[in-house]
Amino acid sequence: MFDRVPVTNEDVWRATFDQWKSDALAIGEEGVFLSADIEQQLNGLKVKKACDKDIYCYFLVKKGNMFASSLLEVAHAMPNSSNPWLKLLDITLQPSLLPLEGKTTEALKETFLVLGQSIVHVIGLTFDEHPSTKLKIYGRTAEMRNLFAAIISTGILDSALEALHLSAALEGNWLVLTKI
Repeated sequence: MFDRVPVTNEDVWRATFDQWKSDALAIGEEGVFLSADIEQQLNGLKVKKACDKDIYCYFLVKKGNMFASSLLEVAHAMPNSSNPWLKLLDITLQPSLLPLEGKTTEALKETFLVLGQSIVHVIGLTFDEHPSTKLKIYGRTAEMRNLFAAIISTGILDSALEALHLSAALEGNWLVLTKI
């Protein structure tokens, strides 16, 4: 349903840049600021990629589209050690997927689908493309950290994690998935 594409793919980068700016401007006054942020972030990807060999950025592209539904930023920490890990630093959603007030249930389902697929793709990176013993997902906001705590305390993902041979724990502001 989604493909992971390196941000170095110029065709996808350009299509994403154009689509996301258009989506942001359609939001209204707030979208003008969002549009500027998008421009800065997407232009910054090229600089970041050139400066740090252990930072990886990917577009998550829905089959049939040329533009991304999300942008994934990950860092491979201590990749040459016996205990490397991958950090999911950020997931940036396409502006039309942002959970703004007044969104329909269907629109929110699409947002959750993209978020879920983003995390699934990073799990694949963790244990396949960038071999690591664990994946750390940063809780940037209080809401995200509360969500992490709920995942652990309710056990809502335990069966899914078990099927993937993963365990989950909290370490400070991080949700940590470890291969078992």
